[in-house]
This record gives sequence, C-alpha cells and structure tokens, in this order.
Amino acid sequence: MKTLAGDCLDPHLRREAMTSAFQQRHECPPTIGVRAPGRVDLMGSHTDYNEGCVLTLPIDRETWILAAPRDDREHPKARTLGLRTKDGGVARAYPMRLFESGDAAITDRFAGHDVRITFSRERNAFVVDAPESIDVVETYWFAWMAFHPGSSVFEAPTD
Repeated sequence: MKTLAGDCLDPHLRREAMTSAFQQRHECPPTIGVRAPGRVDLMGSHTDYNEGCVLTLPIDRETWILAAPRDDREHPKARTLGLRTKDGGVARAYPMRLFESGDAAITDRFAGHDVRITFSRERNAFVVDAPESIDVVETYWFAWMAFHPGSSVFEAPTD
C-alpha cells in the first residue's frame, strides 16, 4: 500500500497518482475508479439507524478503489507452466489444457531458444527441455498472471 502526501493533496493529482500506480502494478489502466471521502462520527455512531442524533464530520482521509477486468481465460487454479527469462523481461504461460490430449508435446521458440515441454501423466509433472538461462515455474493460473500480467500465453497452432 502506498501513502500519498504532500503535492498529492489535490484530488485530481491524487487520482493521477493512483492511476499511475495501478497501471505500473497491473500493466493496464483501470476501467473504473471510485473514491469515498473520510468521515468521523463525533457522537451517536450507532444511533443513526435508530433515529438518534448523529454528528459526522469530514476528515482529510479517503479511500480509493481502482479496478480493471481480470484475465479469465483459464480456471484460477488450473495448473500452469511458466517460462521466463532470468531478467524477467519475457514470460510465457503454458496452461494445463494444452496437455490434456495424452502425452502431447509442445515445441516452442521462447526468448530466442527452442524449448520442448511435455506432461508426464506417470509422474504427474511437466518435463521441460530448456536452457539454464530460462526459469521454469510450475504454478496455478491465477498466481502466474498475478506476478506476470504482461505474459504471453502459448496457443497451439490450429490445423
């Protein structure tokens, strides 16, 4: 969580700062944003719904919520194999559905290298032939996309 202060006291500057932080984290702009101004109940905080007296005052705090659509191409807990360069500059996901037809093998060109990926049903594990300069990560779809939002997703060529 990032605290904004100083020059960001202007609501327009604050929204720009929040939008920029969102875009940097999620690699896409928010499609919706809402703001709730802060308040404090000086007295009567639980009497308002019983027609009692309440004295609410505004304060210099607020809550922002920014959101954008998720990538729901796969089930969040679908097993996923991810490849990424050691510097994190290039990443690609290989969802489990690609390997559901028996012992399917994928040959791909990733970051200038030929890689071969299979799924061993006997071992219940991915088998990857890739150079050491490529990190191999076995994870779930939601986790891969959370940490690699700009990742490409391998799609098998259609005949």
